[in-house]
Amino acid sequence: MRRSVMVMVIMALTLSGLPAFGAAQPDVKVTLSAHRVSTTATGKESITSGDSAKPGEIIEYRAVYKNSGTAAARKLHGTLPIPVEMEYVADSAAPSGVQASTDGKNYSAVPLKRKVKLANGTLTNHVVPTSEYISLRWNLKDLAPAASVTVSARMKIKDNQQGPVTIKLDSVKKSEGKQKGGEK
Repeated sequence: MRRSVMVMVIMALTLSGLPAFGAAQPDVKVTLSAHRVSTTATGKESITSGDSAKPGEIIEYRAVYKNSGTAAARKLHGTLPIPVEMEYVADSAAPSGVQASTDGKNYSAVPLKRKVKLANGTLTNHVVPTSEYISLRWNLKDLAPAASVTVSARMKIKDNQQGPVTIKLDSVKKSEGKQKGGEK
């Protein structure tokens, strides 16, 4: 009898760790778009298709995260890689609270800072140029079922590029498509 109780307890603990059949699941899909940002002769901002751009022009990337699942996506992070031919435009990220990375793994609040040793031996904090950023990230926290959130940031085509640059969303969206749950 004691052995059968023990077997039942072990089975109960094992089954409690498995998701119930048909349990609610998050299903986050990401849609990325690119838009060219320019200024008209009257000084008004104009936004058009961002399929191609010339050196010095500004492209705004928008990533929409939509949860089509039946449960909240927990601890969701929105990540936007910065293509090598572009540079992040400071203070253009929305929503606020963006983080950046120079290695694609470690993120800190923008503007990034690094310790630099001066000639006299003292350490000081210097702002990292945005040209060294390779990725942006937002902590989107939890995304309820049927909810969506948009993140955006502007990038400038680097002046050292030759001729028009064709915008390939594939180079920006590392993990476009379906995502299960959080921790993107």
